Amino acid sequence: MASRRTMQELQLKFRSVQPVDIERIAELEADAFPPEVAESKSDLQGRQHYGAAFFRCVLLKNSKELEEVVSEAMPFRQMSTEEEACHHVMHDGEGNELIGYVSASRCDEFVSSSIKLNDESQSLVPSLAYPCKVKKREPNGRYLAIHSVVVQREYQRLGVAKSLLQNYVKSVEKWNEDDESSKKRSNSKMERKIEKIIVLCRSSVASLFVSSGFRWRQTVSLGCDSYYEMEKQIQLSNNKPASIPREFYLVNSFALPGISVSGNPAAIIVLPDDDYSGVSDEWMMSIARQFNQPSTVFAWRLDDKSVASSISDDVLNVSNHGEDDAHQNNHHFYVRFFNPKGECNMCAHAAFGLANVLFRHFDEGTDVVSFHNRTNIILQARPYVSSQTRRPSYLPQQQNTVVAMETKKLLNNTDGKIRMDYPWRDVVELPRDGQKAILAMLRRAFFSSHSVVDNDDDDDSETDEVALSLSSSQILFAGATENNEDLLVEVEAEMFDTMLGRNVDYSALKHGYGYTRGIIVCCSPSVSISEQFNTEVDFRSRYFQPRVGVNEDVASGWPQCALAPYFHSKNANGKNKLVGLQQSERGGLIECILNKDEETVGIVGLTVTTLKGVTLIGE
Repeated sequence: MASRRTMQELQLKFRSVQPVDIERIAELEADAFPPEVAESKSDLQGRQHYGAAFFRCVLLKNSKELEEVVSEAMPFRQMSTEEEACHHVMHDGEGNELIGYVSASRCDEFVSSSIKLNDESQSLVPSLAYPCKVKKREPNGRYLAIHSVVVQREYQRLGVAKSLLQNYVKSVEKWNEDDESSKKRSNSKMERKIEKIIVLCRSSVASLFVSSGFRWRQTVSLGCDSYYEMEKQIQLSNNKPASIPREFYLVNSFALPGISVSGNPAAIIVLPDDDYSGVSDEWMMSIARQFNQPSTVFAWRLDDKSVASSISDDVLNVSNHGEDDAHQNNHHFYVRFFNPKGECNMCAHAAFGLANVLFRHFDEGTDVVSFHNRTNIILQARPYVSSQTRRPSYLPQQQNTVVAMETKKLLNNTDGKIRMDYPWRDVVELPRDGQKAILAMLRRAFFSSHSVVDNDDDDDSETDEVALSLSSSQILFAGATENNEDLLVEVEAEMFDTMLGRNVDYSALKHGYGYTRGIIVCCSPSVSISEQFNTEVDFRSRYFQPRVGVNEDVASGWPQCALAPYFHSKNANGKNKLVGLQQSERGGLIECILNKDEETVGIVGLTVTTLKGVTLIGE
């Protein structure tokens, strides 16, 4: 019996969509998506007219032989009358049948929004939302945002979509090269190459994009489903790079007092105000890989007046502490965050480090700095000290003005405490089944190399091959934050110390009980811990995020927003300032100031600059 043939063996043909193809594509569009999502024929015509180079289709060169392949792949399937009619509706002048397409638009911003899918289809429909200052279609945008990837139903799961995507990526790369060789574009902002392709897809089909070179960018929760925002960096020109020296800083956030090599490190580069258009994503990505830090942040100063007039209610970490905005000296910056694997929307510890650099080296008279990211979220950072500390001499005195934030000058001019206000995160206790699942997950992750059986344990889902060194009585609480983003598990202090000495099987945590972001393991403090750091520590924790590519977070403010309210509710004296110790390999100390009325948690951390230098990597 002959082996089953594939679509690749039947010679697929790829080309740009032509005006004559629109009728056929409109039929595929209507078949793939519900009416409220499908684009009209006129919309498709406009897309072809204004962006033909990025509207590509796939054709089958031998329709008769295709029928034999489909028959072999699905021998018991009978096409409906409608499908059969669609199958033969249109061929090109050479007898080739158009069976799929990819459509996209150039843009400068990509913001994930609500999407609707036809679940019976394998089509992918990202719904794009652009900030009000950016037009939906930017003819020279640096990004290419995919709207849809459609393959006719009876030809799905035969490798057509994969071949189409791979050809699409190659065509974009070739477009960049051809355009450079013809010298049609200079380095100006309005004449740029495409730096990356972005798509929003269902998690179930993410592997299709991974096989075409896409990387995960972030997970987006829409309703009860999760979607992946993915990106593909496009290789740019091989021109000789211009080595423009740019100053950088390496800053540790949430550092332990007196221990410089602690806290969460980030590389900081503050670029000239007029340098944004001349910096490519590829260059920033290369810098991030060279530093190889958990995060590298790039910042540009924005025009304060124009920014202030556009700030909406979508603002995170805003707390005026009773002061009128007019009395605040607020400077605005646009920020981009990268790790060695790609770009991310936000990184709080890197924002803390950036604030340290700005307050110390760029904006010494500033009360607050606001960071604007690509999704229109705004973070505000403030220098911080207790109310007993006087205002440092290097900040200008202001008459008749209540200073909202103060700065503490610590060991030297490279150290300082920064404050950001985060949302208050409540934790809800999980039902019994969920608690049992977490117990099983932690056993596998921390004790899989042992076979200690607890006969009193009622979890009979485990086998003797899985360690039972953690008993259910040692888990004091198991809960989850809103939308099951993070799990919070409190264990006995002795067990927490035991787990500190264990190797962790992160795959067990990654595939464990349902959560979307991370797992917080915590306990109450010991007297010796407070004595060690010369401050009263209220809780200890570790934060694991293997599902988003971070096995264990070094030190982070986000889990403290759930930890502080949780331990506050357990504390009889109900104090509103708690201190958390994150016991990762490097360790971090985070102060938490609770404000239940405003539903915020003020996160305060010590930032320490450990390195300053100049980059010489050309763009």
